[in-house]
Amino acid sequence: MGNFKNKVVYQVYPKSFCDSNGDGEGDLKGITSKLDYLQELGVELLWSTPFFPSPQRDNGYDVSDYCAVDPRFGTMEELEELIAEADKRNIGLMFDMVFNHTSTEHEWFQKALAGDEKYQNYYIFKDGTPDKIPTNWASKFGGPAWEYVPSLGKWYLHLFDVTQADLNWENPEVREELKNVLRFWKTKGVKGFRFDVVNLISKPEIFENDYIGDGRRFYTDGRHVHEFLKEMVRDAGIADMTTVGEMSSTRLDNCVRYTAPKEQELSMVFSFHHLKVDYKDGDKWSLMAADLMKLKDLFCTWQEGMQAEDGWNAVFWCNHDQPRGVSRFGNEDKYWKESAKMLAAAIHLMRGTPYIYQGEEIGMTNPHYTSIDQYRDVESLNYYRILMENGVNYLFEASVGGGIPIIRPLSQCFAANNIMGIAGILNGTTNFILTKMIEDDMSFEDALHMAQENGYAEKDPTADVEGHDACRKVCILASLAFGKHVYPSQVETEGISNITLEDVSYIHSANGVIKLLGQIEYISDDKIAAFVSPAVVYNGSQLASVRDVFNAILVRGDAVGDVCFYGRGAGKLPTASAVVADMADCIKHMNRRKIFGWGPGDENYVVDYKSSISMPFYVRAKMAAQEVLNKFDDVKFLSRKGQPSDEVAFITDAMTENELREKLGDANVINIIKVTNY
Repeated sequence: MGNFKNKVVYQVYPKSFCDSNGDGEGDLKGITSKLDYLQELGVELLWSTPFFPSPQRDNGYDVSDYCAVDPRFGTMEELEELIAEADKRNIGLMFDMVFNHTSTEHEWFQKALAGDEKYQNYYIFKDGTPDKIPTNWASKFGGPAWEYVPSLGKWYLHLFDVTQADLNWENPEVREELKNVLRFWKTKGVKGFRFDVVNLISKPEIFENDYIGDGRRFYTDGRHVHEFLKEMVRDAGIADMTTVGEMSSTRLDNCVRYTAPKEQELSMVFSFHHLKVDYKDGDKWSLMAADLMKLKDLFCTWQEGMQAEDGWNAVFWCNHDQPRGVSRFGNEDKYWKESAKMLAAAIHLMRGTPYIYQGEEIGMTNPHYTSIDQYRDVESLNYYRILMENGVNYLFEASVGGGIPIIRPLSQCFAANNIMGIAGILNGTTNFILTKMIEDDMSFEDALHMAQENGYAEKDPTADVEGHDACRKVCILASLAFGKHVYPSQVETEGISNITLEDVSYIHSANGVIKLLGQIEYISDDKIAAFVSPAVVYNGSQLASVRDVFNAILVRGDAVGDVCFYGRGAGKLPTASAVVADMADCIKHMNRRKIFGWGPGDENYVVDYKSSISMPFYVRAKMAAQEVLNKFDDVKFLSRKGQPSDEVAFITDAMTENELREKLGDANVINIIKVTNY
């Protein structure tokens, strides 16, 4: 089975790993460009998720051609170059083989749909009528595991998405086809294979309803799975290669058989029992705090059980199907670095081959998406739809203001108002930094360092200081307030990294302060403007006095006027307070719908604020005062201590940003900051 026990495997997800051509998606040349980095890490096996032709319904795990390269990732020549360059660095390539099912766009399935009986036998078809499903089995991705084909009068089995038809491994022709795939890639110089959900390939002789479960007990670790694997390894000539099987809902005794050298099946297996310790009542979609004692017990059972029988584990915390380990089992806020190191040490010191998912080596955390629309995972999307259809309550008070109540007030207290606008200090990190710059004359860099030391900012503060965190919260507020979904890509976002003490000083002379604001403006019934940027807030505003890590959200209603919500926007106790309130509300309304949501958005819903919203602007530039007066009708000049003779700062009258840029022309502008009317 190859020398795999002393190696480290690194997983790349080509779509997101490295983009070599700037088209927004990763590719094979991108992987090749990072081989020196991977070699420096000590990677000896590089596992790539599928890059084969695919409609991408399941992000490549719906393969339409096993022996080709999807053009979105590159060419066969670029793949051969990757294999060769990796080999020069003593890195072997491990390819992901999805042999339980194919895409329904695969040539085999298309021939089956056309009536070819040979290829119908490549899959699991059952005769029937549309009103009588063969079994009550559930798909792993939600809904029934069978789909009816009216033109054939048959149902086909799909344990996963409806576009992923299960192969019939009982057919020796299918097994031979798949062996040929392995031979093809072995000839190309591939050093290993990962077999996706391979313990599901052997289906029962008789298909029957499952009245105590979802059907998995009839096909998991099926009747012929061990003989099929022995045959595949032997006949395809891969006994000397490193192989790993992904095992769904498996048992320890079977995994011993899969991996014991005497069995000649697989080098190692992935099992997932340790990643279910935060499933409430065993439900993947109902989370709780991880049961760490159960986690330790599971590791102990599998480590000792596999060792006793000469089996071998793949040890891991996360992959393309799992949340980031440091977000799940560590503390990504206060003890991010320590958590990441602890988790890394744990798997590298266990018996088994460690697997590292891209970014895990730098402690990468979850992306903390704020909307289901940001997900591209078919399982998540399906279950979200199912939960919605079943009337499951979900609330999210803490997602915007932490401990500040804003979701309920927007939905309930403003029900008799037309909301005209919202302005919010939505990120405690940036407010802390700006407070230190304003009150303590501290530079941006020093204030950021202090925020990191106090646990207010992460090691990589980009999401905070560049406005991305505030942007996500603006999307939620705008969607909830105006009823249509707003996407982050529609919200122009600018951070505070360009703000200097000089800007702070000039604006102080105008009786103002700088805040990072998320702003939303009503334009018409089908138009809004939304943006995140630094803004000048005059001292008379309720927002001007919000200091340190506190947040505030000001809502402008046509009936009530301005209403400000103020308090701690982050922290364990304020956030916990909001979460517990949501839980109590959900329980209270268990028997009826109690959700806050919105309808779909569209491309033209969020307008370009630069041409539609008029406001004053703060401008700092290298130019003479007379030159300013030549360009603008009415300005207020500002001053500061130590102001250079060739520098000017001023506040304009109200205009759009496009008009401002046109007036400034080719002037040597140092900074521009919006002036809010909140």
